[in-house]
Amino acid sequence: MGLSTDICDCVSIGDPRDQCSFNTTRCDDSDIDLSDVPISRCECQSHDDERAGKSLSGYNCPAYCNYNFYSEGCACDSSKDNYDQCIIDQIYANLLDCDSSYDSSVQANTCKCKGLMSPSGCMCPRESSNLIDIPIDRCQCVDNDVRAGISCAITSECTDDQINPKCLCTYNHQGSGCTCTQSIHPQECECDLLGKSPFTISECQKTKICTYDDIPEGCTCAAIAERSVSGCESNTTLCKELSLESLKAQNESTCSCYQYGDPRNGSGEACFEQTNSCESGSSQQLQNIPIQLCECLAIGDVRSEQCSDSIPCKSASKEELMELSTDICDCVSIGDPRNECSQSKSCDDPSADLSNIPISLCQCIDVDDPRDDNLCKFQLKGVKLIVNTSNVNPLRFTFYGERFKQGQISIQIVEIQDKTEEEIKYEKDQNKQFEEKYNTRKSNQTATRNYNLNHKSNKNIQNKIQESLTTKFLNTLDQNLPNIISNQEELQRNEDGNIIWPPENATKLPLFIDDIQIESYQIATFSMDDITWLDSRKKWYGILISSDNETFVGKDGNVDEAVRIDVVVEEGEQFVNFNKNQTVEPIPEPPGIVISEPDKPEPDPLPFWLKLLIIIPVSTIALIFIFCFVIYICKNKSKQKQKRKEIERISHQTIELQRLKFQELLKEQELKEQQELESQRASRRQSIQSISSFRALNRRQQKKIENKAALTILRALLWNRDYHASRPAFELMRQQRNVVQELIESEKNYVSKMEDCIKYYLQPLQKLSKDWKIQVSQSQLKDIFINIEQILKFHQILFHELQIVAKNWTVHSRVGQMFCKQAPFMKVSVEYFQKKEKASKLLKELLKSDPKFKQIVDDISQQDEV
Repeated sequence: MGLSTDICDCVSIGDPRDQCSFNTTRCDDSDIDLSDVPISRCECQSHDDERAGKSLSGYNCPAYCNYNFYSEGCACDSSKDNYDQCIIDQIYANLLDCDSSYDSSVQANTCKCKGLMSPSGCMCPRESSNLIDIPIDRCQCVDNDVRAGISCAITSECTDDQINPKCLCTYNHQGSGCTCTQSIHPQECECDLLGKSPFTISECQKTKICTYDDIPEGCTCAAIAERSVSGCESNTTLCKELSLESLKAQNESTCSCYQYGDPRNGSGEACFEQTNSCESGSSQQLQNIPIQLCECLAIGDVRSEQCSDSIPCKSASKEELMELSTDICDCVSIGDPRNECSQSKSCDDPSADLSNIPISLCQCIDVDDPRDDNLCKFQLKGVKLIVNTSNVNPLRFTFYGERFKQGQISIQIVEIQDKTEEEIKYEKDQNKQFEEKYNTRKSNQTATRNYNLNHKSNKNIQNKIQESLTTKFLNTLDQNLPNIISNQEELQRNEDGNIIWPPENATKLPLFIDDIQIESYQIATFSMDDITWLDSRKKWYGILISSDNETFVGKDGNVDEAVRIDVVVEEGEQFVNFNKNQTVEPIPEPPGIVISEPDKPEPDPLPFWLKLLIIIPVSTIALIFIFCFVIYICKNKSKQKQKRKEIERISHQTIELQRLKFQELLKEQELKEQQELESQRASRRQSIQSISSFRALNRRQQKKIENKAALTILRALLWNRDYHASRPAFELMRQQRNVVQELIESEKNYVSKMEDCIKYYLQPLQKLSKDWKIQVSQSQLKDIFINIEQILKFHQILFHELQIVAKNWTVHSRVGQMFCKQAPFMKVSVEYFQKKEKASKLLKELLKSDPKFKQIVDDISQQDEV
């Protein structure tokens, strides 16, 4: 610029001097070649510059940028279509990450967006991996976006097990982590929770199978599963419930192999090397094996729910244990007869503790046996009942067993079951001796003869009792004693000629008896006059015994397993089955009587007016006589009525005085007996008496029992000696007793329903809750049933005491005192009614929220026993 053309001539290209403007070409002219023009004269051009990429100093313009590769320092070619993008790319290559938050803003394209540091105006990263956590309003979604499934839709398919970023499942890739599609949705795939996929979330969730450890919302219950899934109990069959054929068709992924008894154990099958035979497994090893695969063991099977009939090891006899290995039943500490259990002590070892040893292994010992009283203090083996209606006490029981002791035994008479038609027919065929004895024609004669024998026997007994009693307790009014033991009711018969039995007012079972007479260690007896409960023609009856009036045992010491009564009938048509002879011979006509047709009436010789004249005076005399007779009868009845009132007044006074004296005598006698009984018990604990001393004691006990029986008969005589005079009182007593009997029947039904509620509802639900098979907790069950067990206990006591009062009912018996005595315990019912509404509300909520709980309650309600 500072040189004149005189010094330097004009240059052909790019001369900046004004005097050379007409002789030089401009640098940006497209037709010139800049190869030899230094950059000091012509700057590097944006396009078509021949110096681009040359390394010659002074001529080294930067090379033009490649579209796919931007080298450092390259120049964008303005003649190319991607010029603008090239400029942007050049800017991007030199940008730093933004350091401003999302809520701020920067000048456009001055920094790169990064995560949450993405202000308005930032430039989006080119690499997909750098788009993580950047909001889509800053950087739009792109292919293979790492935000797929988070904020961007999943569009790419999985390849080569590549699932990050998230991709769609394909036929070649269906592994865990891929996103489900309408056509490909394996169990392991994931639903698109963003909701941008055509395969909606609800549709995807329905394709999922609910499993024990994975219960997606809206999943479908499996038809067959190994473990129970909450909410699928009614729609899913568990593997352990399948039959052998159904289990054999299942693969191992659905039902895993069982260690024992799996039917998929054939060569080449899934469980060939994983299962063993049932015989090779111990009792504990078979605990989780279904009974379809391995049947229940007869003894020692621990699968209690499925194998309830299996005998526990502790109840097995020595013979049964000998056949069992220790894998099934472990060695018992005492009395085990097996060779491999040599460390087991002998039953006779003084150091052996027999507390938990069953009598099947070690028999009861007579002295200081620590086991339960009902097992080892006595044992009932058989019961015989002799029936003879001609006796004062028609029923006589004889008990056969072991270790009977006076004062320790009470019994319960129960009904076992009805006799079958075959049993009744067999008895009729065997009872040939009763056919002639009780045939149709002779039955009335027999009944009359039995009544005469009874009446005569009762009269003789009353005379003997009256003669034996001292004048201390009897006066002249006692001479007219009633028949306290009578059999004068005429028994009704049906159209077939059989006696209708039992009567309508028959005594209800069960019966509780305490007055048992011990004959020896093996025999006990007692008699009773109440025969109305017995129907030996149609039913079997049994006996249970107890030492504490609470736990009653029978056969082999088992609770509530009654010993059947063998009934032997000596006299009593209503108690025996026999083939009834209905043939009735024609009644012969009395001799000397000839039935013929009546003769025609002959004409009356007397005229009508004469007959009327005779009838009128005769009728008048007859009416006068009848009138006088009626007046005499009325006066006589009035005198008798006054006399009866006076007798009743005197008899009531006398009875009351005698009752007071009798009560004092009874109290003295009971106190004396109690003292003697305590002394006897003390002497028994000190030493075992000899046989001679036992017989002497037995004689003394027999005499005391006879004295007690005499006092009992005396009391009956004193209270019933003038039945006709005391009829109003006895009628009132009968009405009161009927009311008490209705109360007892109502209480019995209530107790029965309460026991069913506990047995069929409370106890099973508690067990299911304890085993976590239902979602209802123990505390919730307690809130539902409140204090029902306490209420049951109270009503059982009340029912028992009502029975005792009704059994010993007299004119002076009352039940009000008993209710006053039990009044404090009635508070349990107050608590129940206070919480009843809350319990009902809780039950409704649980039935609605827990379908399994509701199904169990419905199943229990549909049982026949409930």
